[in-house]
Amino acid sequence: MASRTIPSEGLKLEARRVLVGNGGSALERPSVKAIFYDRESRVGENSESIPIGTLAPGETAPVLIKLPSDKTVTRQELQVEALSAPYWTVEGPPMQFTRVRLVQQDGEVWLFGRLLNARTDAMALTGVEVLVTLYDDAGAVIGFGRGFSEASEIRPGERSAAEVRIERLGNRKVPIAAWDYRIDYNLTEGAQQVRKRVLSSSRVVRTAGAPEPLPPSPRMSGEALLAEGAERVDKAR
Repeated sequence: MASRTIPSEGLKLEARRVLVGNGGSALERPSVKAIFYDRESRVGENSESIPIGTLAPGETAPVLIKLPSDKTVTRQELQVEALSAPYWTVEGPPMQFTRVRLVQQDGEVWLFGRLLNARTDAMALTGVEVLVTLYDDAGAVIGFGRGFSEASEIRPGERSAAEVRIERLGNRKVPIAAWDYRIDYNLTEGAQQVRKRVLSSSRVVRTAGAPEPLPPSPRMSGEALLAEGAERVDKAR
């Protein structure tokens, strides 16, 4: 098999939790290592992978790396770990939710989305993974979260749902001005269950505006929130 190793020249690291891929190849869950210093003394290091399976060319993704809890950190160095491409890939359309809601209830932000495998062939969707990112009015990342479809396999004509809890970063009182989501998925067919990662361009779906506020109680299920006419019920409450 051909080598999956990719040189890191096309990758840019910024010390604001953002990993930018501007090369020509999709990357298989890149990992970033942060080395922490107190002036000239090395006081620790931590590594973290991006919170989605594939980083497409030109995409950005947040990476949150924890600082040493008992050390003074005055600076850090960021390094990208060895890069590789997905094993089996196929070009395909970006997946979008057929219905999606971003809500805030009792201080927590959640995304609920409904998925449909609308393919007309025998391909099932597997490994469906969702990354949601929140932004302030200046475009800075102020929160993100990842989640998976409820069904591990979605066959043609079938539906599933996904729910993602979004972790706020920094000052939780900063208003949410925009948000986006992207969906990573594989296609699987046949008894051998060969998984092919779908590479899609322009798959990030961005929405301007804040999440929908919900009353503190009762806690509504994803099924209830995605039901037709649920917005009217929420406002009535």
